[in-house]
Amino acid sequence: MSGLKRRDEFLELLTQHRSRLFSMVYAMVPNVNDAEDIFQETVVSLWKNFEQFELGTNFPAWAGKVARNKVYEWGRSKSKHRVLFGSALSETLCDLIAHEPDEASDDQDRIDALSVCIQKLRKKDQVLVRRCYGESERVNDVAGSLSRSASSIYNSLRRIRHALLNCIRAELRNEC
Repeated sequence: MSGLKRRDEFLELLTQHRSRLFSMVYAMVPNVNDAEDIFQETVVSLWKNFEQFELGTNFPAWAGKVARNKVYEWGRSKSKHRVLFGSALSETLCDLIAHEPDEASDDQDRIDALSVCIQKLRKKDQVLVRRCYGESERVNDVAGSLSRSASSIYNSLRRIRHALLNCIRAELRNEC
């Protein structure tokens, strides 16, 4: 396959999935500047390794894994910074990117749906989400202040993420 054709295929796939890929990176790091830097590194890595990608397979899943690895590399190299979400949520984000239909790729619709869904959570779950994700408190600190084990907090967060994912999907279907 010619280099120009391969380049055009890469650019088409990247353009089609850019917004979701950047959103995933931005969700995992503290600020937009870091997200932009990591996203650029991700794009370079995707291009360098595009020969390994099999056309017709799931580009968002492949690109999401590369992006997640770039975020983790960044986290390791910047000890003063930390990735906002652990591996469980990053796996969920990658799954969303890989399997969410293109028709629902409007980021603002997703943000609106997330806001609605968070409001539907029980108050104690809203507080847990705000503390662990919004305020970026460490799970061990939250667990201690609530007299719970870190394991029980992680289990609650897993249940909440699953509920939010289902709710967001339902909200997005209702908007069509």
